[in-house]
Amino acid sequence: MIKLKSIIENIISPENTFQMYHGGTKWYNLPEIRPAKKDRYEGGIGIYFTTNYLTARNYAKGGKVIHLTDIDRNFKDIEEVDIELNDMMNFLRLLRGLKNRSKIERDIIDYSNRVHRDMIPAEVLNNLIVNHEAGSGRVGLEIVKYFISKGIDASVDHQSGEDWLVVFNPKVIKRDTIVDSSKLNVDKYNLPKISRWLNSNPFYW
Repeated sequence: MIKLKSIIENIISPENTFQMYHGGTKWYNLPEIRPAKKDRYEGGIGIYFTTNYLTARNYAKGGKVIHLTDIDRNFKDIEEVDIELNDMMNFLRLLRGLKNRSKIERDIIDYSNRVHRDMIPAEVLNNLIVNHEAGSGRVGLEIVKYFISKGIDASVDHQSGEDWLVVFNPKVIKRDTIVDSSKLNVDKYNLPKISRWLNSNPFYW
């Protein structure tokens, strides 16, 4: 179990990582992306991390644990990546079992026509998969593989009072420690929010 002193010392992470909480099952190896259930991927399909201790604790109910995890500061955010229109459309056409395929393809074409660009932000595809409830099961795992193939590691999602990180590529997880909840003051151990200049400034809060 992590000691209280260790938590205090590690709230400020090394310059190449930052810390977030995850509530869920205990990991014995590098975690894998699991198939998502319906209505359980509002930020996309991936492993969810939060800066809010209470949120993580809520997901750790039922015998699960709270992870304090070091994330590679140089992860590639989905907002930084554009994908060529034909590449994205070909991927969707070949993706077996994709729900609401025609609606998703139509919305991508409409976006391209509206902005007069053939380079589509990867975030557009992620949002459409969520909005059209098309990411559950095996399809979601294929979408994650596609994002990783484009160099995308994760997506930052700003919530009310906290930030989430949806990790597509588990390789950005550099260190993990199980938190001893009995030794934490929950009012003091919310982590700093993720800044949009996260990758360029070592003092990120």
